[in-house]
Amino acid sequence: MTSAIISPSLPGLHEAYRGEQDLDILAKLVLTTPALAIACSAGWAGFMLDRWGRRPVMGMALLLFGCAGIQGLWTQDIFSLMAMRFFFGLGVAGIMTATATLLADRYEGADLRRVLGLQAATMGAWGIMSQVLAGWLAEYSWRGPFLLYAIAFPLLLPLYWLRRSPQHVDPLIDPIPRAAPPRSRMLLLPYFAALAFVAMSLFSLILVHSPFYFRHVISIGPRGTALLISALTAASSLASLGLAVLKRKLGPTPILIGGFLCMTFGLLGIGLAPNKWALIPAMVLSGAGIGSIMPCLSAWVAQSVRMQHRGRFLGLLTTINYLGQFLSPFWSQLILMKTGDRGLFAYAAAIAGGAVGSLFILHFLRLIPQEESLSSSQSAAVLPSPNDLGRVS
Repeated sequence: MTSAIISPSLPGLHEAYRGEQDLDILAKLVLTTPALAIACSAGWAGFMLDRWGRRPVMGMALLLFGCAGIQGLWTQDIFSLMAMRFFFGLGVAGIMTATATLLADRYEGADLRRVLGLQAATMGAWGIMSQVLAGWLAEYSWRGPFLLYAIAFPLLLPLYWLRRSPQHVDPLIDPIPRAAPPRSRMLLLPYFAALAFVAMSLFSLILVHSPFYFRHVISIGPRGTALLISALTAASSLASLGLAVLKRKLGPTPILIGGFLCMTFGLLGIGLAPNKWALIPAMVLSGAGIGSIMPCLSAWVAQSVRMQHRGRFLGLLTTINYLGQFLSPFWSQLILMKTGDRGLFAYAAAIAGGAVGSLFILHFLRLIPQEESLSSSQSAAVLPSPNDLGRVS
């Protein structure tokens, strides 16, 4: 819900503020300003999760998400709207980091990858519904989709009854020894962070540029744009669900290669599409790519650091993801001015293809481990029981 449900409103917002200077970039920054807030604050959110616990941070983040999100219903000035979107992004940073950390507290190895895939699939299912609703609301007013952010308020109620989770596990008082992650995992963290940056930049490019491309080049209105973005989200959800139900323990390499290949052909298909029907498989391929890439990268990072540091490292991963999303309009606008809409998507496909090539090289050199997780017996030996976690907390 951070950006996708506002995407159908961009042409209407552009019309509402057509007297503003540099409106082309400002309208797109309304979509991506939350990404800047997330990039600035997700690391701090992770630190607070490790220090204060998961539930208090989640509660504050939900309040900020709802209160700042609905401001778009009545904010008149575009710069004030961007400011409220920044505060909204602070709430998103807390929610995303807290949910990923809570799941990483309770699952290990392939189980963690599967449950993160299930989480992404659940996000996608709601994303489809909210995007379709946003498209209908945007037909009547570009402000309508902001109403959907009020969903945060009823979610505060079940949070109150959520069983308290561990802040962290202190190795001095944890009664069961925990194995340290292999050093090779830590050395690969910068590379996987770069892959996350590329994936989120390309995903943001689709959300930011496709409404204008669909409207001016292929003559598709807000409702059609919302349905196409919903197809993107549905494919992402199904791909994540595929990771969730996958029984075979695949390493990260085949999953990531498959994901970036899907994005390569999807972006190329968007740029070459002659009509709206050709856009459907292209959007599906792009969604399947991002839906398989992000849970895999999150699981890898969570398994590469100790439990007591997971909040801050997952917060840093969220920072990198949304820094890529925020910067996407800037570098893509430079390409757009030189190549046009179709050329932009061709360049984006080439970037995704470069990620595929780098993964093949590392796989050929055997620099990425073939198995993603410890064996079941190793995991059982190092995981504390729920009672131990409750006692530590």
